Amino acid sequence: MKRVALLLLTFLAISCSEKSLYSETDKSFDENRWQKSDIKVYEFEIAQAATPYEMDVFMSYVYGAQFAKIPMIAEVTYPDGQMSSVTFDFVTKTDSGEEKGDCSGDFCDLDQKIDLPKPLVRGKYKVRLMHNFNNEYLPNVLALGLRVNQLAD
Repeated sequence: MKRVALLLLTFLAISCSEKSLYSETDKSFDENRWQKSDIKVYEFEIAQAATPYEMDVFMSYVYGAQFAKIPMIAEVTYPDGQMSSVTFDFVTKTDSGEEKGDCSGDFCDLDQKIDLPKPLVRGKYKVRLMHNFNNEYLPNVLALGLRVNQLAD
């Protein structure tokens, strides 16, 4: 019984390692296409200082995506007015071609951390998220969002 209780406490400690500060998901993609001109804008505020935070992009897409990497850009405006443009690949498949997302039926959900050039501190933020795909639209996108999580101390 003590082992079960210890195992349960360990599981709870691991599952509570981060706390969501901000989460917004957009599902308005006509014909499941994310148009290049459709720049997603997110605004949030961090009120608590001296706590580490991380920013993730969330995407829900059709299983069997034709692209293992989706080039994206996140323009982050910090509370001091400085803007950083972060170019990254949203990786949907492993090197062996397996889906990285949590897939159920024809749909996959995937979070990916954005490696920011400086930490998120107290204040108001604005994030512009766009894809840099070589076409006018990125196909098979069901939802896209931004999440900011407070990490455990």
